[in-house]
Amino acid sequence: MDPQGNGAPKANEPSRVIGERDYRVDGQAPAEVRRVAEAAEVAEVLRAAHAAGQAVIPWGAGSQMSLGAPPTRYDIALDLSNLHHIVEHDAPNLTVTVDAGARLADVQTALGRAGQFLPLDPPFPDATLGGLIATDASGPWRLGYGTLRDLVLGVRVVLSDGTALKLGGKTMKNVAGYDLVKLVIGSLGTLGVVTEATLRTYARLPANRTLSIFTYPEPLAAANLTARILDLRSGPTALDIFSSAEGAYIILARLEGEPEAVAAQARAVEALCQTEYMRRLQMADAEDSREVWQAAGAGGGYWDGPRLSYPVVVRVGVPIAQVGPLLDAVRRVTDEYRLPRLVSLQAGSGAGRVHLGHLRDAHEPAVLAQAAEAIRAAAQRLGGHMILEAAPPSVKALVSVWGPVAALDVMTEIKAQFDPAHVLNPGRFVL
Repeated sequence: MDPQGNGAPKANEPSRVIGERDYRVDGQAPAEVRRVAEAAEVAEVLRAAHAAGQAVIPWGAGSQMSLGAPPTRYDIALDLSNLHHIVEHDAPNLTVTVDAGARLADVQTALGRAGQFLPLDPPFPDATLGGLIATDASGPWRLGYGTLRDLVLGVRVVLSDGTALKLGGKTMKNVAGYDLVKLVIGSLGTLGVVTEATLRTYARLPANRTLSIFTYPEPLAAANLTARILDLRSGPTALDIFSSAEGAYIILARLEGEPEAVAAQARAVEALCQTEYMRRLQMADAEDSREVWQAAGAGGGYWDGPRLSYPVVVRVGVPIAQVGPLLDAVRRVTDEYRLPRLVSLQAGSGAGRVHLGHLRDAHEPAVLAQAAEAIRAAAQRLGGHMILEAAPPSVKALVSVWGPVAALDVMTEIKAQFDPAHVLNPGRFVL
């Protein structure tokens, strides 16, 4: 790693670039890369690593490898991208079983041919299902359909010693006792490596429309408008607030259902917007609607100009009644530290992301770290939390990635039961 802590390898440091893939994590390179195409190969790699005392970090598409603290050890990169098949699509029973390395976009395409889909729209278009499960990543659709914890019915997982387990099944009520499936979701691959997952699918609704509501640079007013939209009897399946380059806020509302119902919903939302809050409103149907959400997700939000890259991304969550105060707090913090910002918040859950700084500017790591901590403090005052989703090692050295963790003693015991030798992702999660 270079002296500035930006993760660039020294001249004599192996980067472990295989083909077009760079397997470094926070500047650290593995000694070995193992590519697998079957669950049995995953078990073989982990069994050997466990016996040799080696540390393993699983890889899917690599879209979320910035999440987590720097690893304390990193011997083997376990690449699951070739484990990518759709094992079974049980269309009549609304389930799909996929390998962990299957990309979400490919699964959606296959399901679409049967008129079905997974209500997952994270801001990582190339993400694999295994990666999404490891990070519990969801998107705006969580308002109408829930999170991954509501969609995953069962998983096959390989523990750090090579033991293979099947958890859950193909129905909502399929086990007695503890729901270990939910324990695996969001564990960042520290309890086991997911090799296969069964998820609940949904039938495509006949009509969908997205309303883009352009408001003024007043966060509390924008949040108040989303609260009124949420109060509608038949509300949207997604409702997000984004910031724009000029400091204003844009609200995206996704409406889905029968054509008549969607038209009625659109009229109701438009009627609410005929207030001082709105500057203008745009509507997009079907294909255009999909492109609107993809563009917003890929950029972290609306940006009225060239796409920008941000060195730090924080993931925040507050009670939905505190969305407005959080937006206001973020504005105050970024103004104080003179940092560009891009905000995307799910109005129906209070979860979202704040992008800080700009790669074209030489921001001091200390400034970025202080701004991130200030946003964490604001979120905590509002009854929420903040984690560092992406940052260079120089910033991670100055600010806790995970922040205060409740029930740490319980998590320590769980880790000791599943991975006592700390083979999987050591140091990257809260332990």
